[in-house]
Amino acid sequence: MCTSKVRPNRGLERLCRMTAVIALAIATPAFADIVSYDTTGQFSGGSNVYTGADGLTITYGDTVGNTVSAPWPTNASFGTFTVVDPTAGFSDIVNTAFSMTVTQTNPTAGTETLVDAFAGTISATLTGGNSNVVLTFTGASGDGGAPTLTTDPIDGAPAYTFALDNVTYYVDRITPIEPQSTNGGVSTINGAISVADVPEPGYFGLIALGIAGLVVLRIRRVPARR
Repeated sequence: MCTSKVRPNRGLERLCRMTAVIALAIATPAFADIVSYDTTGQFSGGSNVYTGADGLTITYGDTVGNTVSAPWPTNASFGTFTVVDPTAGFSDIVNTAFSMTVTQTNPTAGTETLVDAFAGTISATLTGGNSNVVLTFTGASGDGGAPTLTTDPIDGAPAYTFALDNVTYYVDRITPIEPQSTNGGVSTINGAISVADVPEPGYFGLIALGIAGLVVLRIRRVPARR
């Protein structure tokens, strides 16, 4: 048995080595982390506007095209309520149902509808309005299943959590409804969104390219035997 040495192609080796090093160096996991979602909401009767007996109105603002960048938990808004106080000197007692639907459009489609107890009193006086009305979610249903009561990972507030595919939503359970004299009567349903890490196809392609380069180098270095 004799052994013959294969003269290495130095140019090919350098090319393979450079390809492997560059591919593996830039092949850090890239994650599909853009989440797009819409929200809609309605009070009893099917309208997004609640009207009181003495001039009170509470309007829920639907949102379209909300976009957040994850994967780490990031702040998210799920719509707003805008209050117009009752006529000065009057108080309106609020006792109605409200439901809010979250519709995810990216990275996958899905919906979840949250229901609540919406009650309290809003009044307007000569010195400004006041309110003890609160939105208190009590549960949900939909593609995300039954939600779990946990805490908002950002502010620690009690929140309902559910998942649409690899996207996890946290919707704060309680939202105080401000009178017109506070922040223009605008209250926001707050929460958070996080995304489970899912590498994009390009990540695997770079890894494969780097490994292929290393394999070629290994083959070139193994002497042929007879």
